[in-house]
Amino acid sequence: MDLKESEPHALLDLCSQLQSGRHCDPIVCQAKINKYLSRVTSCKTAFLFLVSEEGLELSCGVVGDKPLASDVKIPVSLASSSSRCVSKTSNSLGSAVLENQVISFLELNPAHRQAVLNLLGFPIHSFLCVPISCPDKNESGAPVSLLACLAQKAGRPSFTSRDAALVRECFRVVLGPLMAALACSEERRLRKQCQSLLTVARNLFKHLSELFFVANFLD
Repeated sequence: MDLKESEPHALLDLCSQLQSGRHCDPIVCQAKINKYLSRVTSCKTAFLFLVSEEGLELSCGVVGDKPLASDVKIPVSLASSSSRCVSKTSNSLGSAVLENQVISFLELNPAHRQAVLNLLGFPIHSFLCVPISCPDKNESGAPVSLLACLAQKAGRPSFTSRDAALVRECFRVVLGPLMAALACSEERRLRKQCQSLLTVARNLFKHLSELFFVANFLD
C-alpha cells in the first residue's frame, strides 16, 4: 500500500484506534475518521453519508467530531425514491452513489447543496464528495457503502484529485473496522428491539391470563 502522500503513522494509528475494541461505537469511529480526513486534506470539516442497503437514502450522524442529536437523512433521488436511473445533472449525490462518481461543490444540484448547507450550518465555497465501495457488500445492494465528504478547503478555492486520493487511501485502511462497528451497533439495536417486543408479549399474555381467570371466576 502506497502511503507516500498521506501521514502513514497517523493513518496506522487511526486504524489501531478503530480496532482497539470489538464493540467500538460507530459514532466514535466516524468522529476519528472525520478528524483525520480534515487534517490531511486541510479542510474545515469532514463527514460521512452512510448509504442505506437499498441505496435510496443517505444518513449522517456525525459532522466533524460532533455527534448530531439525531441522524440527518437525505433521499438519494429527489425526483423518485424508487428509481435507480439517476442522471448526473438531475441528482448529483445520486450519481455519487449509483455511478461511483466524485462530486464537487459546483456539481451539487440546488436541493442537495441546500441539504449539505443545512447539515453544516455555515456557508462553504468548496466541497468534495468521494464515494467509497465496500468489496464485501452484497451485489444486490447499493454499489457504494458511504460518501466521504469534505467541506471548505483551506487556502485554496477548491479541492483537488489529490484530496480524493487521500480519502480513498484512508478508507482502504479504515473501512473494515468502521463497517464492523456499524454492524455491531445494528446487532445491538435489533437485540434491544427484540427484547422490548418480548417484554410486551409477556405482559400481554400475563394480562390475558388474568382476564381469563377473572372470566372463569365470574362464571
